[in-house]
Amino acid sequence: MLPDGIFDTTIRTQDIAFHVTNTSTYKLERCWIRPNRNLRTQWAYQGVHLVELGPLEPGVARLVRWRAIFTDCVPGKHTLSIEYGCQIEWDQLGGGFDGYFDKKIFISTTTKDEEAGTYFCQVPEGRLGVKFLKKSFIAGWKYDDLRDGTSYRKVIVPPTGVLEEFVGNLTPSVGSEDTIPFNDPWWKVIAWLVAVLAIIAAYLAAKEGKGTASIGISGDYADDANPDIDWCAPDPTNHSNYENLAGYLSILATTAIRVGMMDSRDPWQKGRDKFPQAVLDPRESESLHVTIDPPSKLVAGSEYYVPIEWKYVSTTKNKIRQLEQRTELGKSDNIANNVRVMVPVTVPLNQDIVVQIYLEDKNNIPLAGDALYGHVYFTAPNKKSFKVTLANVEMTTGRCLSIGNFQARLNTENVSGIIGPENTRGDWVIEIYAQNVNDASAKLSAFEAATIVGGDFLLGPISATKNTSIDDNTSEKCEPDKTLRTKVV
Repeated sequence: MLPDGIFDTTIRTQDIAFHVTNTSTYKLERCWIRPNRNLRTQWAYQGVHLVELGPLEPGVARLVRWRAIFTDCVPGKHTLSIEYGCQIEWDQLGGGFDGYFDKKIFISTTTKDEEAGTYFCQVPEGRLGVKFLKKSFIAGWKYDDLRDGTSYRKVIVPPTGVLEEFVGNLTPSVGSEDTIPFNDPWWKVIAWLVAVLAIIAAYLAAKEGKGTASIGISGDYADDANPDIDWCAPDPTNHSNYENLAGYLSILATTAIRVGMMDSRDPWQKGRDKFPQAVLDPRESESLHVTIDPPSKLVAGSEYYVPIEWKYVSTTKNKIRQLEQRTELGKSDNIANNVRVMVPVTVPLNQDIVVQIYLEDKNNIPLAGDALYGHVYFTAPNKKSFKVTLANVEMTTGRCLSIGNFQARLNTENVSGIIGPENTRGDWVIEIYAQNVNDASAKLSAFEAATIVGGDFLLGPISATKNTSIDDNTSEKCEPDKTLRTKVV
């Protein structure tokens, strides 16, 4: 999930994901939801997008995902209009209702100048160019993957870049010299997104045999054959779903960028605050040079600090140069406290594997059902994976779990019908991925809302630790975190 409802045309197909929550005190039935058929959109939906939610007990939040193609969209703020309907059970009140509600989504377009090695992200308010100067690496690895239970394929998972130094140059659009895109400060919305896109694009290229993934590099890993610091290598013997793991590591690494940049004002806005816009001599260009020191260990949902040095330079139309530079300490605020995960040691064939999770936020307040975007990947002994959404509902009764509790349930009888009982019995690997959701109120100012970011991981299957080896064969393995095992008997 990219942060805060942002979609970029660089990634052709993306999921529009949101929660539908029954906030009433009534049990609702025959609930359904779909895109507003009366509103044309620039993106094209794929597949079936009429979702029947069934009955919804009070407090239950259901995750809805629509796959859409964004390639031909124009950058800017767009309206996502959603149509819904349901009925109240007759023995409670009776009657039904339907209607529409609108949400804003934000679309950008990112390109890369291969010769200069610079990414450019375009929104209506201007264009931001970002060049990545220094990075360390979470080591890549190779493995043989058993496919369809009969044949093997060789897969190369590329190294993941951990950004340490970069520079951004902003050229505002005429008339937008003092505005902020999408009502959020530039750095929060754009640069973090560019970093994520860089990794995703490079990873997809590597998956197709075209290179290896590192921030700002889509080509040969030999460009950075001797990084200053190497990180642990994921262990293929403990993790079966390598594509999910690579994506998780990418976001975990780039979260450190945002942690360094964010407090009540990001560095870009601090520079603007220091040198307010002059009506007769507006800013013509701005640049920000940033050096960060990532922590030696990256753990999803943990508290850590990121030292940062930054230099802001703006040039006005009359060629007056303004400079502000500081050394600061960023602190992570997306913290998962009092985490409890329960998985059965053994499960009889044809019964359910139930994963139960409890977690609280940084203030020790239990997370509400629509505050978590999470999934559990159940991987069978034959490496076949099944993705199940984490939800705040008890699946057998449909009732809402107490606040802070989430559940994912896999029916091994259904699985046995798909892969056979011989492939269902044995050791299962369970990996938990959970990201927070931006819950900023529409009543907040742009700068207050900017301190709230969605998309950071609160739970993940591994932690990453720096080491001194650059040899994948001898590199320290990443530590298991929320990777668990159960046995179907």
